[in-house]
Amino acid sequence: MKIEHVYVCCSEHDLRYTRCCVASIRRWYPNIPISLVKDETNRPFDTRELEQGWNVRVFQTEHPVPSGGWSKLEPLLLPTRQRSLILDSDIVFLGRVIERLETIEADFIVESVGGWMSLLDQHYFDLEALQEQFDPGFKFPGYTFNVGQLVATSGILRREDFEPLVLFSATPQRIRSDIFGGHDQGVINYVLLKKAQEGELSLGRVNFMLWGWSRLPRSGSQAIRTGRLSSSSPYPYLIHWHGRKLQLFWLMRNGRLLRHFERDYYSRVPRGRLKRAWRTARLAWAIVSGRQSRRVLWNDPTAPGFASFT
Repeated sequence: MKIEHVYVCCSEHDLRYTRCCVASIRRWYPNIPISLVKDETNRPFDTRELEQGWNVRVFQTEHPVPSGGWSKLEPLLLPTRQRSLILDSDIVFLGRVIERLETIEADFIVESVGGWMSLLDQHYFDLEALQEQFDPGFKFPGYTFNVGQLVATSGILRREDFEPLVLFSATPQRIRSDIFGGHDQGVINYVLLKKAQEGELSLGRVNFMLWGWSRLPRSGSQAIRTGRLSSSSPYPYLIHWHGRKLQLFWLMRNGRLLRHFERDYYSRVPRGRLKRAWRTARLAWAIVSGRQSRRVLWNDPTAPGFASFT
């Protein structure tokens, strides 16, 4: 089943990651349509350099894109049938991922790594409370999934499927935060698992994601070497730095992969090497001087630990 479009959900705070994400996709897929789902809850931000240099457009909506992870619902809830890959911005491709996903005959495809069952309540949902207080008929299949990389067929789910669970606004809120955790993770997991249980959609699981925070091998036959990230790359995976991140790539675990694709991004930008060096130095000085946080800030003012840039 062909994937027709890629959507990258981004905000002003993670624009540096977004550039790497797009550059990595274009390494293997120069022609697939890519749209930015821009969360401009705080203020508008400029992506013209990215659009012009990398053949990317901005996803247009009749209303402002909601903040945080909820922005992925915008392409997911399109009324027309379209099979797309919806991504968080803190992701890069390591090879030809899409061909693997296109072999799966399912309406929705999720990664098969899943979350730790010991953290089910915190990151997804309180299963006992869910079954006792909200949906006695829900049958937990024994797995969860990270929703930052999701193959979705639009035209199947509607906003009404989420309205009993989410109070939609510029900053959506979980109605039953006592049951559902993980911001958008728990709600989207529940809706997809429940609809699959009822036969309203098909749900496939594929091992196509690596955790950015994991210790990837640096030597041996399984090592991921940037020199092999060519058209014949042997790594049919994407890598995701889910969670709170640092703004400076050289401090990130596996940050060499981000730096690799950032270098690629600036190869298409006029005076790109100079611009990259200037932006990196300016960011480092802002962090050292205390004018900016060293971490990428989650663009949700209701989230614990949120702070705006000064």
